[in-house]
Amino acid sequence: FPGFERSTASGGGDLFIPPHLRTLHVSKDPLFVQGTLLYNLCFGVPKDTDLGSVDRVLSICKRLRLPQHLLDTIEANELTANWLSMLSSTEAALLHVARALVANPEILILHKPTLFLNNELADNMYTVLKEFVEQRGLERSGAFYERRPRTCLVTARRVAGTGAQVADAVFSVTKDNGAELVQMLPEHE
Repeated sequence: FPGFERSTASGGGDLFIPPHLRTLHVSKDPLFVQGTLLYNLCFGVPKDTDLGSVDRVLSICKRLRLPQHLLDTIEANELTANWLSMLSSTEAALLHVARALVANPEILILHKPTLFLNNELADNMYTVLKEFVEQRGLERSGAFYERRPRTCLVTARRVAGTGAQVADAVFSVTKDNGAELVQMLPEHE
């Protein structure tokens, strides 16, 4: 990742992220706060922007293929005690990533985002993450050239299907060998 690495004389390296870039880490375990589902999806989003508009949030959730009953709950924006207790692991994982995409950080670090997803939803998520990078955010108004570039770093137990096809680079990280480059798209070599 040009501009983000710092090599050492021994050949190792550290990841350096400039402090002016907003970075968001998404753990593998979804967490939610008290409040409506819309409030949870917009948690941490600056109030003086359109990032948390209902239309934008719904559009991102539709891209991730959230079920209709959750889309209805988001749109209603009513405090119902049972929305959280009724989430499946798959729905919670999708909402967790949707919240990160709504926040629109320059650098998005996702730890095993597809762990609770079937292959079809996992492939779709990787496609949406690729669009997030290519479009410099999702569902954004304004000129493309005015937006900062986006980067996604994703950890996964397995990289297959769409994940392997859309990644600019794939590394295998093991205790014995550290990080080894497994695949790089030709335009990045």
